[in-house]
Amino acid sequence: MIDGHPVTFWFEIPAPLEQPSMAEFGAIIRQLHGVGGDLGLPPLDPWERTPERVEQAPVREQDRRVLRAVLAEVQDRWGNAEFQLAPGVIHGDAHAGNVVRGSDGAAVLIDFESACVGPREWDLTPMGLYVTTLGWISRRQYTTFVDAYGGFDVTTAPAFDLLQRMRELRMTAWLAMHSTESAETAAEVEHRVACLADPDLPRHWSAR
Repeated sequence: MIDGHPVTFWFEIPAPLEQPSMAEFGAIIRQLHGVGGDLGLPPLDPWERTPERVEQAPVREQDRRVLRAVLAEVQDRWGNAEFQLAPGVIHGDAHAGNVVRGSDGAAVLIDFESACVGPREWDLTPMGLYVTTLGWISRRQYTTFVDAYGGFDVTTAPAFDLLQRMRELRMTAWLAMHSTESAETAAEVEHRVACLADPDLPRHWSAR
């Protein structure tokens, strides 16, 4: 703080940037989860901006009703969620797109907008979702990630079903805010909403 003003220092990651391996991603999330204390971070807000997006998104009212119903469902279930891992510092939006490797060879975790204190399963759920229902990564890639993290497989955790559904809702509500950008985006939103309404529906989601 300088004269009452917060000042931050940014370090440029040397280009060209590359996508790190699943092993690097798992290891860096493990390192983050090993940080002690809470660093003065706020507690996890599991609904961060989701209710507002559900109400404000330019979607069909029938789709909004589905989003509202799923939001009410997961909010009702959240209070009884059981977590195996101890709470601690988490990234809040841990997916492979938020870690990059610079030309110096170092893998760097970025985008700490949602950093907070909460159940560590929260950070592991995206990768679990990508392998179980979305098919964005292979089982081999996921196993590499799990091994690098330390062996904990979130897809077998008691809370995974709930966390997976919450993640799908967050992803859909975010994309719904952009549904008027193109016919393709609108169709993708409608497909995702249909999947939320029917958990057994095959998920052919774009990786946006």
